[in-house]
Amino acid sequence: QGVATATLALQVNRPRPVISRPKLPVGLVGSPFSFSVAATNTPDTFGATGLPNGLAINPQTGQITGTPTVAGTFTVTITATNISGTATVVAVLRVNPPRPTII
Repeated sequence: QGVATATLALQVNRPRPVISRPKLPVGLVGSPFSFSVAATNTPDTFGATGLPNGLAINPQTGQITGTPTVAGTFTVTITATNISGTATVVAVLRVNPPRPTII
């Protein structure tokens, strides 16, 4: 009667991210904009498509920042990804034209 041994490697992955439904603030052309994407389950990276010119997302922090250069209504797709998968939400971002200057 022999004895067999084996080594087993077990990897437990955290769950896929879940993005809190974002309500994006209204931006203003020429004014600084900042918004933090909130997500659970420790995303490794964030992404966003459809942002207006002048805005970008930090892929490590999920912070959308910048100064929008164009007015309009934008459909933005936001993603958060970890080893278990990607969460995606679609939000609407409105950027208003600059305020008129009173002389």
